[in-house]
Amino acid sequence: MYEICIQQRRLKYFGHVARMSDQRYPYVAMYGHVREQRRRGRQKKRWMDMIKEDCNELDLKLCDATQLTQNRAMWRTCVEELLTRANQASPRH
Repeated sequence: MYEICIQQRRLKYFGHVARMSDQRYPYVAMYGHVREQRRRGRQKKRWMDMIKEDCNELDLKLCDATQLTQNRAMWRTCVEELLTRANQASPRH
């Protein structure tokens, strides 16, 4: 259950940042690219990797989700749908 709450908050914040102007630091940090070489071995999960996984659970591509965030009410409905689906899948004890 905690995972779903975290996932929901992460997606809400993603929508908030995606609606920001491209001059704001959170927006730059989310969409900016680091020009360094990544280390060998298994790569650490980045925040955008988690957003992609969350969007996959909603059956959305990241580009579609970004466009959907521009309509705040629609995005909130989509995120609430994730919580509803999760509650139906796992009954409470």
